[in-house]
Amino acid sequence: MNAAVATWSESPVYGPRMSENFKRTLLATFKPLMRPLARILLRNGVSYGEFAELLKSIFVDAAKDTLQMPTSKDSVARIAITTGLSRFEVGRVLEQTEADFEALASRFDRVGRLLTGWHQDADFIGPYGIPYEVVVNAPPGRRSFSELVRRYTADVPAEEMLAELKRIGAVVELGNGCYRVLARSYIPSPEDPAKFHAMSVAFTDLAKTMDQNLRPEGSHKLFERRVWTSKGIAPESAVEFDAFVKERGQQFLELLDDWLTTKEAFAVRAKIERRVPLGVGMYMFVRSPDEQGEDSQSGQS
Repeated sequence: MNAAVATWSESPVYGPRMSENFKRTLLATFKPLMRPLARILLRNGVSYGEFAELLKSIFVDAAKDTLQMPTSKDSVARIAITTGLSRFEVGRVLEQTEADFEALASRFDRVGRLLTGWHQDADFIGPYGIPYEVVVNAPPGRRSFSELVRRYTADVPAEEMLAELKRIGAVVELGNGCYRVLARSYIPSPEDPAKFHAMSVAFTDLAKTMDQNLRPEGSHKLFERRVWTSKGIAPESAVEFDAFVKERGQQFLELLDDWLTTKEAFAVRAKIERRVPLGVGMYMFVRSPDEQGEDSQSGQS
């Protein structure tokens, strides 16, 4: 497979003075990006007007980050000029909160931390690397589900966390008062609102990586690569590739998870105050026939 690098002959000018030609090209690149997102929204009953309201808050937040100004009448006016929104709309957006989304994110993170701890905590791993089956309650410090909750989810009642894990099929009751863990990571079902949070995290992480890598020369560039077929493969081979990616990808992610967990534990023990949350995301993509022309000259980048 060959590698290719796209070049742009015109030096971009950022901000309000950006050339109309460059701006049109930039907007054109967002059309295929937004199309699958629009399908997700329409399937779940979200109208254009509702999404447009969300975009207002996104543009206001981005403008705040760019301008780096404390909230005041002057900053509201500057944000309005930068985004094209009215000062009234900017003021209304600035008063909104994200409490519901933050609560969902908190639940998602807590379940993930507990499942990871059950698979990595030395007190909960058997001699062959298999997580122990646990009872619900035991004295503090003894192996139990309540001890896992105490270590990895802090203020959540053990009964509520157990009910959540049973609901998503991550644990099974064995009938003798013990529970066995069935999943190392939290993968919500399509009907679970947390599934949309997982999607948001994946899109956001990738977008932030691209944002970092598209900054002017001199900025630190993050790892971002793809591999694909330029001419396509047989449908049965596509099924085989899907299975191959799921198996090897999971193994690779677990290897990275073990490495990060070790480094994270060290940072906590050493009481390092400035810590950097980071990670690696992997995904498989399949293009429709009308997309075959994209990146047709390259199989790796």
